[in-house]
Amino acid sequence: MAKKKFISGIHNWCDRWCERCPFVSRCAVGAAEAAMPDEAKDMNNEAFWQALADSFAKTKEMLYKAAKVHGIDLDNIPEEELEQSRREEEELSERSMQHPITVLAMSYSDAGHAWLQSNALKEKADAAVKEMEMGIRDIDDGEREFLQINECLEVIQWYLHFIAAKCYRLNTETDENAFWEQYPPSERSYNGTAKIALIAIERSISAWALLMEMLPGEEDAIVDLPAMLQRLKRMIEAEFPDAWSFIRPGFDE
Repeated sequence: MAKKKFISGIHNWCDRWCERCPFVSRCAVGAAEAAMPDEAKDMNNEAFWQALADSFAKTKEMLYKAAKVHGIDLDNIPEEELEQSRREEEELSERSMQHPITVLAMSYSDAGHAWLQSNALKEKADAAVKEMEMGIRDIDDGEREFLQINECLEVIQWYLHFIAAKCYRLNTETDENAFWEQYPPSERSYNGTAKIALIAIERSISAWALLMEMLPGEEDAIVDLPAMLQRLKRMIEAEFPDAWSFIRPGFDE
């Protein structure tokens, strides 16, 4: 059987959840990470930092080669050009941080983290265990509920900071809007970033909604979180009306 080719650019607009991705074997980044030994994935292991250094070295080499092709000497860039570039990056970062979409996304991240650190889940688990020990609840039923709660938490935790990061990136990419105008909406990078942010938001809203059903005493504490995400979704869709039309390599083809 012929080996499947990697899908070009598929990793640029994914949710980075390689363990759940059906295309991981066709993603150059995913395949490379899957091939890494376990110790190279552990931040507390020296192998992790060595692998990261090797990755940076390869990226730097590719950058230098590309610059050379275009007649650019990266080792001899005038200091005034470097300073101008630094100022522009700082200004761009500040604008993105202050954008309403980024502000709301970061507020959601902080609020979601605060709830996850509360005692609500521990109290729910303790109560369920006690009910099973007393015979009030069927053990199989209790285990199914634990699995559902755990699934919701995995989704929420995975996207908690991912959404804010994508919103920040989204608002830095729009500064290149003039460049992307030459391409149709389905190929503009910022629409791809908006789309994966929207997908992450929708999955998170669903997870919070299910969690509310299983934690009836926590509705008041939880309800603001999916509400924040719903507002964020509307804001992104209003500012990037072509986001859903973006064609992500592999996923939407």
